[in-house]
Amino acid sequence: MNKQKESYGEVENLRTKKVGLVPMSYIAIVLIGDDRSFSFPTHEAVYDFAPRNDNEIALKVGDHIKVTKERNDGFFEGINTNDDTFGLFPSTHVIPKISHVAIREFNSGLSTEVELKKGDGIIVTKFRDDGWLQGQNVRTGAFGLIPASFVSRAAKD
Repeated sequence: MNKQKESYGEVENLRTKKVGLVPMSYIAIVLIGDDRSFSFPTHEAVYDFAPRNDNEIALKVGDHIKVTKERNDGFFEGINTNDDTFGLFPSTHVIPKISHVAIREFNSGLSTEVELKKGDGIIVTKFRDDGWLQGQNVRTGAFGLIPASFVSRAAKD
């Protein structure tokens, strides 16, 4: 019989404030409040990775990963969308995936808004209900608010 290895995720109990590992089959991601526009940023694996510990997941070049947590120990936590496994993997093995492209220039002058030139690649981290996106311009590295009407979804590879 082919037994699949159980994946675990680090979670916080909102009632007790305790943090610990829980089997992923026991939990669901639920958004609290009205922020239904949240989106985990998608990354693409650029190197293979073979897990060495039970809390790590395998990566193959080209896998798409939803990063749920950026840790400060050189690892990310996330979901490999190719096989729905959840766990840790080296942050150096993935790059952010461009999800949108600027279709026209945008210059606001506000420090909270991102300048765009036509053709700029955009990594969207949050979709908002007010006509704006939150994301990063790959060309400049600037992160902030972007008018949704100035970008279009990037073509699929």
